[in-house]
Amino acid sequence: MGSDPPMIILNNVLAYAAYGVATSTSDHTKEACVDFFSSEEIIDARDLLWGKCENGILPKMIKRQNTTTKKGLLLTTSDIIEAIQKLGDSGSMPIFAVEFSSLGRLPLAKPSEKCPISLCERMAKLEARVGECESAMTETNCAIASMQSKISQFLKTY
Repeated sequence: MGSDPPMIILNNVLAYAAYGVATSTSDHTKEACVDFFSSEEIIDARDLLWGKCENGILPKMIKRQNTTTKKGLLLTTSDIIEAIQKLGDSGSMPIFAVEFSSLGRLPLAKPSEKCPISLCERMAKLEARVGECESAMTETNCAIASMQSKISQFLKTY
């Protein structure tokens, strides 16, 4: 008959981490999670993931001692991301979702937007646009000065 429906896990951190794994690098996703979510949210996400998906695919859960430091949170978030990748590779990926009332607890920027290369590209585009605007302003100022000169010459002759 049919296979079992996929498991649905409601958690902001897990949903964002899974999205980050699919759209960005692990390092950028880790940084975004640690910068945005609280240590309690990250630890709750880790515990929930291992509690729901303890099916032999995930390694033994590591409870970090210093989850109040950035380094400890980065390591815990790294564990979460690696677990999500393993679940995806095994075909046992649950569906990660967010309740509508918790949508505000998701970062608005994509993890890739924190990428230095992406920021440099965006900055280069802005610099090019500013350069174009400066050129247009110079041309416009020259045209205005020329017209003012012609008008003043015209007025002097009449």
